[in-house]
Amino acid sequence: MSKDKKMTQLQFLKAWKSSRRKASWTGFHEDMSKASVELGHGELSERALSVRCHAITKSLKEKNYAAPTFPKKPTNLEAIAADLGLAKIKA
Repeated sequence: MSKDKKMTQLQFLKAWKSSRRKASWTGFHEDMSKASVELGHGELSERALSVRCHAITKSLKEKNYAAPTFPKKPTNLEAIAADLGLAKIKA
């Protein structure tokens, strides 16, 4: 494992750009975590991913750059079920 605990900004942004087309938060998180592991930094938690994406987006916006897009993180059980593609039961 790398001596650095997290990906550099360059590594993170490259992984983000290649993962930005994922439609679900779950898929985006899996891709980003896989990239982190492959670079020797270990798994990336959902919370760490969300915080870092929002922080980089804010920093880039302050410098007049558009950040890559990322799916919204589900925050409740219904949103999580939809993100995972679970079928709704017909009443």
